[in-house]
Amino acid sequence: MKQMIWKMFVLIYMLYGSYATAQVLFVTSPYEPYVIKQDLEASGIFPDIVKAVFDEIKIEVKFEFQPWKRGEHTVVTGKAFATFPYLIRQQRTERFDFSDPVIYFFPKFFYMKEKFPNGFSWKSLQDFKPYKIGGIRGFWYENSFQEEGLKVEYVTTDKQNIGKLILGRIDFTLIDELVG
Repeated sequence: MKQMIWKMFVLIYMLYGSYATAQVLFVTSPYEPYVIKQDLEASGIFPDIVKAVFDEIKIEVKFEFQPWKRGEHTVVTGKAFATFPYLIRQQRTERFDFSDPVIYFFPKFFYMKEKFPNGFSWKSLQDFKPYKIGGIRGFWYENSFQEEGLKVEYVTTDKQNIGKLILGRIDFTLIDELVG
């Protein structure tokens, strides 16, 4: 009987000890206002939601910033628990589980008014064929742009694409409305 009680005590101590010191790693990329990087700390809509959920179950959360494609790879290799925010794509559903949508976003093509003073009307991606588009490596539209044969220059941040847009190196970039 003493041995049984001792084993239960050790088991409870091990469970409590690991529970109390548990830490979960999430990888993300700066994507204001959804994910804000300040002095290597994560804040914004998504990190705040994740922190609140894990605080409820007393598990510490750590965030690490990585480019989008590397974030996916880090999760696939088991070095991180999850990554966010990502759009659900068929290719990703074969490798990852997704929560229900937390926030909906509205992508828009951004351009310089000086180049298109009367705006730019389009009906399909083919309308962008004569132009150069700035994209982000690993983003949801990468396959669609490739399938349409569009000229796309990929970088790692929207901020880089905005700079290229201002300098006239690209004609359009596709960015979430709030981010843009």
